[in-house]
Amino acid sequence: MRNAYLRMAFLAMAFVFLSCASPMAAQEIGLIDLGTLGGLAGDESKAVAVNESGQVVGYSRDFNGLRQAFLINPQDTDGDEIPDLWFRDADGDGPNDLMINLTIGESDACALGINNSGQVFGRRQIAGTAYAYFLITPLDTNSDGLPDLWCQDNGAGRNGLMVDIVDQYGQYPRVAAMNDPGQVVGINFSSSEQHAFLWSLETGFIDLGTIDPFTRSIAVDINNRSQVIGSSFSIGSVAAAFVINPQDGDGNGKPDLWFQDANYDGTNDLMTDLGYLGGNSSVAADINEHGEIAGTSEDAAGVGHAFLWTETTLITDLGAPGGIWCEAVAINERCQVAGYDFHDGDPLGSDYAFYWTKADGIIDLGPCGTYDSFAWAMNKFGQIVGSTLPKWGPLFGDYMDPFIASATGIDAFLWSKKYGMLELAGFEYARETQPFDINDSGLIAGYSSCTGKYTPHAVLWKIHNTKKGHDVIVDPVDEVKEEPKIRVKFEEVTESGETTLKISPLEISPPAGFKPIDPAEAYEIKTTAKYTGQIEICIDYSSLKVAKEENLKLFHYHNGQWVDITTSLEKEKKTICGVVFSLSVFALFELDVEAEGFQEPLAALVPVGEDPPLPDVAFKKGRTLPLRLQLFAGDRLLTDADVAAPKIVGLIRIGDAVPIDTYDLDSGEANDNGPYFRFSDGNWVYNLGTKRLSSGTYKITLELPDGDRVCAAFVLI
Repeated sequence: MRNAYLRMAFLAMAFVFLSCASPMAAQEIGLIDLGTLGGLAGDESKAVAVNESGQVVGYSRDFNGLRQAFLINPQDTDGDEIPDLWFRDADGDGPNDLMINLTIGESDACALGINNSGQVFGRRQIAGTAYAYFLITPLDTNSDGLPDLWCQDNGAGRNGLMVDIVDQYGQYPRVAAMNDPGQVVGINFSSSEQHAFLWSLETGFIDLGTIDPFTRSIAVDINNRSQVIGSSFSIGSVAAAFVINPQDGDGNGKPDLWFQDANYDGTNDLMTDLGYLGGNSSVAADINEHGEIAGTSEDAAGVGHAFLWTETTLITDLGAPGGIWCEAVAINERCQVAGYDFHDGDPLGSDYAFYWTKADGIIDLGPCGTYDSFAWAMNKFGQIVGSTLPKWGPLFGDYMDPFIASATGIDAFLWSKKYGMLELAGFEYARETQPFDINDSGLIAGYSSCTGKYTPHAVLWKIHNTKKGHDVIVDPVDEVKEEPKIRVKFEEVTESGETTLKISPLEISPPAGFKPIDPAEAYEIKTTAKYTGQIEICIDYSSLKVAKEENLKLFHYHNGQWVDITTSLEKEKKTICGVVFSLSVFALFELDVEAEGFQEPLAALVPVGEDPPLPDVAFKKGRTLPLRLQLFAGDRLLTDADVAAPKIVGLIRIGDAVPIDTYDLDSGEANDNGPYFRFSDGNWVYNLGTKRLSSGTYKITLELPDGDRVCAAFVLI
């Protein structure tokens, strides 16, 4: 998990530069007090980061009043594999039993980030104002594949799992970000010229160098592909944003080379300059797993513009709506960008948070009354957390540093395109609230000052998309796939919670008489909300391949079998709905129609693509042939109440008549229903007139109600 506040504090080195909302629609936001390590004796804590497992890190004062790094490994109390407990005080003594002190024996420390492997990095005081950054790699003591031990006394009263991050001279660089493989990047101040660096337990310290002609550099982020971004600069000079695409020097499939200087000119050949927007300075801020980069670059007039950089489009100007300065701070896996935009002379505020997509461009999130708004972090679904600050307040670097003392007047917000800006409420009468991080499950780590006090407590906000109420509508989104869009409507929700959707390949066999649509997928819907009454499930199938819409059915997998729950199908809206009383796996199927016929003495029907067999007898030219067949879905005979009529889509002469016996059969008048069969006495019937046909061998092709085609042959003499 990478930390926005650290990246922005690092950007400040290279670049000199809310009570306004209420919950709406189907979202509710719950507040969890994470408590402290020390109870009343150490009544102060801040949560700084949260990973995708819901593990939270930050700092808390202990019983001695010292600040210590902490981790909370949440519990799953109801066995649904979703963490639901972050605070427990079994003996009532005050401290949070689930809060682990990571830095026993230290005098001042804070955890600053946690990745999805459970590794934690942070900083600890070593002397005066000097700090060392550290990495903690947890152990899996019960061999279940999950980390469970983050602190182990080394016998000297300190954490033996904690390793200091040092350069080649034993000095302490500053860390900005960490990826899931446990590689950290930042800036090394101990060298004569400050340089960006990379460090891991496997590689040790690596100086990343600079871009010519600059003498200094800063690394601000690293993704899970080990691509590093940052800026190269000189004191009093311009800056150049860069990306490093590491090489696999030993061919083992893992990157291991971040610095290369083939011509010995002192610069890093692997460091790519991202370019400029007409000016002479640019700064990279964030990189996603696709290698797409967000940052800021000056135009020819010195105005900062947010930019997006990709390997194919290179640097793209995202604009500066306020005309003064626009800074990107985050980019997610869907190439959505968040940041803030400075508006000079606006009486309602100076800085507005913004959100950008390729389709919408920049959306200003606006001021909050007389307060500025800043975006700090964004998850993969475009949910943004940020702060509203008093106009002309201190620079963001102070507010985003968890060590800085609290200050009155900060409110927290959550923004999404669907619900707009919502307040992240803190404790009652809180003087300030501050979010630091948001994960893809909608868990938000931060702090709120306690009621009537300046003292902060670490908190976790949980976004509940399923609120308490009547006829509650939820549009859950899969973590990977945005389509199909599914809407869930609860008749009555008695306790708010989170409703989730997981789309995966269909592995359960379809019900008899049905076949999967394309793609064949299972839609697993779960909720932590408590509800009563029926639930309506509606699926927009416009993005799916459906052969015959009228044959589409919505099924629910319940008690080990598929149940058809279809209640409505609106072709115009491409929407199918059904009603259930419980949630599990849903899927869309079409009728799988099988045809049996034609009846003797005609030849049997075969799928198109196969050569149709010839009948045993020929028919006299000019007679009317009785074509009869039956349609089945599994064992069920299909009537005109079940499906649309099959139809003739082809009749061609494929050769001369063959010398076989002739059968004199005439069923009377030819069909008067165009190409369509009619249903009569358990059969689908078509009287085919042959008066206009010449002698020969013919192939007739039918389209069945599910879109499949079959054919048969007959001979006229």
